[in-house]
Amino acid sequence: MLSSFTTLLYHNYDKAMIQIIDTNSGQCLKTFPLDQSELAYQEAAQLDLMGLSVKIIYPGTAITLAQSLGKNSQEINVLKEELNDEIDFHDQGCCLSSDPKTES
Repeated sequence: MLSSFTTLLYHNYDKAMIQIIDTNSGQCLKTFPLDQSELAYQEAAQLDLMGLSVKIIYPGTAITLAQSLGKNSQEINVLKEELNDEIDFHDQGCCLSSDPKTES
């Protein structure tokens, strides 16, 4: 069973791609396989020098795993929303505690 799971992961690994996105239009300008991250960053730097405002989207572990397991784009979008909601929840201070060094 584990070997078929591993095969599935490697078989779908190529679906996870690094994307260079034009920040003005939101359009994907280029994609790169995960093992070519250095090339993606070099390309983004070149586009930046040409005056384009770009960002790099490097799929995180959760997204890469979902893609590797064959999740469709709708399921991946739901996952992204849930991850963003979780991050927003933590940004609102749910986990902040006072620093004893700063209290007088």
